Amino acid sequence: MAERPHRLVVLGDYAKTVIAIGSALLAICVTFSTNLPTVKLQWLRGLPLIAILWFFLLGAIVIAIWMMTYLIGVISLHEQVEKAKADIAGAAGADTTAKAKALERLEADQRRALDRLAGGANASYVTLGIAALVLIILGLFPRVTKLDLPAIISRLTNETAQIKKVQPTQITVTELRLSPNGDSYSVTLSPGSAATPWQAEVDAKSGSIRSLH
Repeated sequence: MAERPHRLVVLGDYAKTVIAIGSALLAICVTFSTNLPTVKLQWLRGLPLIAILWFFLLGAIVIAIWMMTYLIGVISLHEQVEKAKADIAGAAGADTTAKAKALERLEADQRRALDRLAGGANASYVTLGIAALVLIILGLFPRVTKLDLPAIISRLTNETAQIKKVQPTQITVTELRLSPNGDSYSVTLSPGSAATPWQAEVDAKSGSIRSLH
């Protein structure tokens, strides 16, 4: 039968796992933050759901880091317990009684320390689970892009006028479509009743023209 791993080893592995998973989720959220929908909770005074995601993700990582730091002290305490046991084995008489009482105190301190670590492990997994749940909920919401049409049209006509060497008042936007991935607009501009319409691709973030033909 395989030897059961010590509780310290198990709790240390828990902390490492939380740090690894939490860091991976954090990296994913940072990378794809622009693609996450903006969802606000009215019953929390309009708090964005993504803020709750950041809070629990960082919370899980902070708790796990605390566990790794606290674990150093617990390991030192464990070594003291083992040394005390070895001293008792080689002692005799009244000296044994005194050392036994000291060992009991050390073992009680060790149990309390391990219980704190276990509580930290549970807290880190709960916060990490809530963060993962919030991320899943955010994924269920469609991404909604708010269009400031007057600003977009004004900037587009001014830039187009500069490129085509015409007056902005001569240009009319007849069609504007947002691309499926939400990163650009496809715009049709009319320079006049007798002229061929122009097609422009506009960056959704900056509002600058990518192409015009």
